[in-house]
Amino acid sequence: MSILKFENRTPRSLQAMYDYMTDIKKTDREYIFGIGINPPYAVAEMQFIQNVYHANILHPYLQVIFSFDSNVNYDMMIIKDTCYHIGEVLLIDERQLLGAVHYKNEQNIHCHYMINSIGIDGSLYRQKYSVRYYKEKVNVILLRYNLTPIYYNEGNSQFYISA
Repeated sequence: MSILKFENRTPRSLQAMYDYMTDIKKTDREYIFGIGINPPYAVAEMQFIQNVYHANILHPYLQVIFSFDSNVNYDMMIIKDTCYHIGEVLLIDERQLLGAVHYKNEQNIHCHYMINSIGIDGSLYRQKYSVRYYKEKVNVILLRYNLTPIYYNEGNSQFYISA
C-alpha cells in the first residue's frame, strides 16, 4: 500500500538532509528535482530565505515521505513525474521544495521532500489542511497512473480515501 508521512521534527540539519536525499547509493541526479529552488543549491537557497527573514528556527524544514506500494512496476520517468506532482500538492504557498526519488532498493521505492519552513514571503510553515486532505489529493495523482492509492485506517476497518 502507498504511504504519505509527514515528519515535523527531523533531527538533521538542512545540509545533512540534503546529503541524505541526494546520496548516490539511493538515487541519481536525474531523480532529484526542485520546485521554486535550484536542486544543486537547495541548501544555500533555503538558508538564504531563512537569513533574509532572520529566522532562528529549531526545525528549518518539513520532511514528507511518500512510499509507493511495494509491487510498483513502472517506468522510472513515470515514478519521477508522480513524485513531482505530489510535491506540487504539498506546496500550499510560495515555498521552496526539494524532492528526491530513492529507487535503488526496488522493494522500497519512495520519495523524500524537504520543504523550507520559511516561505519566500517570510511566513512560517503551518499545515493548512488535514493529512486526510493531502492524501485525497495524492490519490487523485496515483489513480491517474493506475497506482495503488493510500489507505485510510479508521477503527478496525481500512479503506481507500476517496479521490
